[in-house]
Amino acid sequence: MYPVRGTRSISIISVVAAVLIVILTLTGLSGCGGIYPREQRDEEQRPGGYGDIALEQENTLPETEGAGEKEFEIKETAGYTGGEDSQKSSPEEGAVQIHGANGPSPGAIPTLAISNREISPGDYFTVFLEGALQGDGISVDTKLVDGKPLFFPFAQGMVALVGVNYCTAPGSYAFNVELRRGGTPLLVREEVITVIPKEFTKQHLRVTAGQQAQRSDDLWQQDREHTRRARSQTAGVPLWEGEFMMPVQGRITTEFGVIRYINDVESGRHSGLDIAAPTGTPVRAANTGVVTLAMHLYVTGNTVIIDHGLNLFSAYSHMDRLLVTEGETVEKGTIIGEVGSTGFSTGPHLHWTISIGPVFVNPWLFFEAGV
Repeated sequence: MYPVRGTRSISIISVVAAVLIVILTLTGLSGCGGIYPREQRDEEQRPGGYGDIALEQENTLPETEGAGEKEFEIKETAGYTGGEDSQKSSPEEGAVQIHGANGPSPGAIPTLAISNREISPGDYFTVFLEGALQGDGISVDTKLVDGKPLFFPFAQGMVALVGVNYCTAPGSYAFNVELRRGGTPLLVREEVITVIPKEFTKQHLRVTAGQQAQRSDDLWQQDREHTRRARSQTAGVPLWEGEFMMPVQGRITTEFGVIRYINDVESGRHSGLDIAAPTGTPVRAANTGVVTLAMHLYVTGNTVIIDHGLNLFSAYSHMDRLLVTEGETVEKGTIIGEVGSTGFSTGPHLHWTISIGPVFVNPWLFFEAGV
């Protein structure tokens, strides 16, 4: 069970003005989960998609759009929630209750707010149902999302973060939301989300037969059993505080979404950032959360995964040493390990990812404004 965190303020981003006027405006960063023209290739799906080699390659820092921020008090009680049933079941004893002001009124007619209807592959968006209650049945019908978005109590309703896969094909996608209370439909909305084209660079690597053996299908499968477990449950409240921080000081050698070829064979997309730094350089938690995995994996080496709540996770791989244990609460900036070159790696660096559930999203979106 996650420890109780007292009343605190977090930053959230204003939803665009065209969206319904809601008592609490949620994150305005773009993104959403995807239908894949080909199989998503990353460490959660198949071998080869994990960008995990320190390369001598210069990158410029992409610009991200800032948005207005707003402070809001979140009052938490005890509890933990996770899994698909959390969005359908009635509150149980000890379950998390999150309210802004006095919380949603049981008699209020729910309304829908979507933070962004035009997104790029690898981004994310938020869905906020103002006036929704924990016992309501919420369903989403769309070909845009692979899997069911998880909704959590937040402020005056229920909220879901939705990641878009970086392999999502451009186009317009229907996004239909229905909310039922006691079997009666209170809200039925048909929305359209447009995925705009985005260019991802290509990268060609040469590795030895011995290095290739470190990333076999069997080893990937064994690693996935642990990483899936680590992301199978999440705190039902936001544990993070404000903007995320870069976990290590170093040079970006491979960007998010790069299409990687190993020995002239396409191996997938790069699921995060590679940050080159000397062995032993401290690695810090990008934000506050609970450690859900801290162990050596075959392909990603010494790896830590942190749950930041609401199905948002960060992962840190190829470290030389692990300095935290599973179940430990870490604050933003806590040293969790040291840079290394363990697992499938050709030099000391940190491979760092942010995901919503198993869907990897662009880490640059989390630096300039609080989620």
